[in-house]
Amino acid sequence: MAGYVLAMVLNVFAPHLFATVLMRRYMPGTATAVLLNLPLGWLYLRQILMEHRIELRVFFWAGPLAVLAILALILVLLALGRRVTSTSA
Repeated sequence: MAGYVLAMVLNVFAPHLFATVLMRRYMPGTATAVLLNLPLGWLYLRQILMEHRIELRVFFWAGPLAVLAILALILVLLALGRRVTSTSA
């Protein structure tokens, strides 16, 4: 769960805020990311670390590993979606 929350917190910055700044226009989802994902994710991560529900040294390797796994799954699912839509058309 902590890895997933870390991914959602990082997702605030990439792509939402970076795209908004680089494109100089609002990227859909930015308001939700900034107003909900960032503060609630930060509070969750801080709380589980303060309550020792997860060890910091474990979070340092497991958090980024979960983020990379989620990113890899997104890329696989996008590729699968392209393949399905191109063969059904």
